[in-house]
Amino acid sequence: MAQDYNQHRTKGTVYQGGINVPMVVSGAQVNRLNESETALINTTDLFATIANLAGSGITEIHDSQSFAGLLSDGNSEKRHYVYSEAGHGSNQSDYTIRNSTHKYISFEDGSESLYDLSDNPLEQPDLLRPNQLPLSPTDSLILAELLIKLDEIRQ
Repeated sequence: MAQDYNQHRTKGTVYQGGINVPMVVSGAQVNRLNESETALINTTDLFATIANLAGSGITEIHDSQSFAGLLSDGNSEKRHYVYSEAGHGSNQSDYTIRNSTHKYISFEDGSESLYDLSDNPLEQPDLLRPNQLPLSPTDSLILAELLIKLDEIRQ
């Protein structure tokens, strides 16, 4: 369902049209009914969540964070960052990290993009384009935070 997205920014890319997918959860331990959740959740989180629900006591391992608390409480602790990457048959890949408002993308050709998703969820404009620079103090601070977290995850 990528109707609103540029056709070159959908499946197989690290743009929102390629990686932002809905998740529907149901089951015995799901107490929130007919609710939408805006928390950042990654597919890696399924491991910690399933392990947690199975009674292992694991709530976080590597970059997997349990979202089991969100199944019954919308005010439960939420992930602050989500990382994703897409390989293109080489040793390099495009990768991205986002928080609740901004998204940074590093492309295999060395170019970069930064988007304020709270301002435009369709990733326009690219805040790192020359005509958008310089970044605002807020955008600069958020970019620095995203890059620090990105380095932690990619180690």
